[in-house]
Amino acid sequence: MAIGTTLAAGGSLVLQPTFDPGEALELMRAERVNMPIAWPHQWAQLEGAPGYGEADLSSLRFVDFDIPLAKHPTVSSKWFEPGHAYGNTETFTITTGYPSNTPDDVHAGSSGVPFPGNTVKIVDPLGGAVVPRGEPGEICVKGPTLMLGYLGTPLDETLDAEGFFHTGDGGHIDADGRLFWTGRLTDIIKTGGANVSPREVDEALAAHPAVKVTQSRTTRSARSSSAASSRTTARPRTPGSCADS
Repeated sequence: MAIGTTLAAGGSLVLQPTFDPGEALELMRAERVNMPIAWPHQWAQLEGAPGYGEADLSSLRFVDFDIPLAKHPTVSSKWFEPGHAYGNTETFTITTGYPSNTPDDVHAGSSGVPFPGNTVKIVDPLGGAVVPRGEPGEICVKGPTLMLGYLGTPLDETLDAEGFFHTGDGGHIDADGRLFWTGRLTDIIKTGGANVSPREVDEALAAHPAVKVTQSRTTRSARSSSAASSRTTARPRTPGSCADS
């Protein structure tokens, strides 16, 4: 989502092949980065990086007051993002949102209103019919940045008859047209910027000879907004056997 919005605004991207907190701090200083983008667990790693307190981050201007970098001694930003915006990998950028510094009573903790050219509908996840305003259902999106499709998958298996992408996210739209995201409807776990299938985690754990039964699910994490958690039942030990803990 950061890629699309940055390029659309005429900005430049400073990227890392793999996140390294110490290198990230140096890149922010050297490239005079003015808006940092990271996942919750990455903010924690930046704070714990050697030299964090002495790093020159004075170029940062667009730093939400609610993230750790806003409290850095060299950062003086008074900027905040209103609630949350909403977007998907499949839309390349965000679909709904509000301008920065929008008052609380306007955004009301929502994910914002659709941007020009985008359409959002909420449907019954089982029947596919559009539900009334305020009713919960599955978020579906359509717009100019929506992907052309998944490689190797027929388009009619990706989009519905009206060209909407069914996101697998739950939410509702209120009377003022604001979108409220309420969580995932599918079992895919979004953690640290990656999509994790609990079924694949269970299959990998079940392959271990010491594991009898396993079940994975999403949980809250102190370092990330969500994380994968697995519960396993070990097979009874037999004489001469050993099991990893």
